[in-house]
Amino acid sequence: MSQSQHLIGTMSRSQRTKAMADANAIKLEKRYAKRKKPVVRKPAKWCPPPAKRPNIFMTLPPELRNVIYEDVLSHRQTMGFVYHSGGSWPDPAMLHVSKAIRAEAISIYYPNNRFDFRIRLCALPGLCRKLQRLTEQCGSQPLGSIRLEIMQPGWDRMHYARHLALLFYNGTELYNYGARDARPGLYPLLVCSYSMCRAALEHAVEIGEQGAEEGWSKEKMEARLDKLLKLASAARTEGSSSKAWKLAMGV
Repeated sequence: MSQSQHLIGTMSRSQRTKAMADANAIKLEKRYAKRKKPVVRKPAKWCPPPAKRPNIFMTLPPELRNVIYEDVLSHRQTMGFVYHSGGSWPDPAMLHVSKAIRAEAISIYYPNNRFDFRIRLCALPGLCRKLQRLTEQCGSQPLGSIRLEIMQPGWDRMHYARHLALLFYNGTELYNYGARDARPGLYPLLVCSYSMCRAALEHAVEIGEQGAEEGWSKEKMEARLDKLLKLASAARTEGSSSKAWKLAMGV
């Protein structure tokens, strides 16, 4: 019997437990002592970011930039879009290059092109807001030409005509000059499969234009518009030749 075994045999249970705990503690200390100490890294010195390269395009003379805008952004064909509620039509990639280029090119792209929209009445508010912003950026006639084809018209959504009338009341001018190869002249701005709905929409636009020309207050213009829509909705079942319909169109 070895000496260590003899000593363990003479110990009490509590002494043996303490001795084993001490031995385990010594083993753990040796094990952790072998591990590498963590490396303390010095903080890196701050270096300024590299300077941005200048936009060479913006250094060209403004006249030359306008020639490039017209060559890239003007299209011979009418551009057609289906405009949904809450959506928008895509801008060309050049308008997304930088804010400076967009500010210059937007006043050339929209007035130099012709647009054809297929739209539901419920999407008129979003389209009118977009056109109002373009009016502020490009002038009173923001688009070279525009045609609105109303899809699935219905009298239950005719109250959206208010936004179209308000757009004209605020000074926006919209015209349909047809395709570039069409006979010169003005074409209907609104196209609709239901003639009575189209007539009501056109009369709403006329009220907005009349209010802008004669300097009506917004309340007066909206009161005339409400009267038109109320009478037109009530007279729609009697036909376009009825007295009630003629009274509505005379508002």
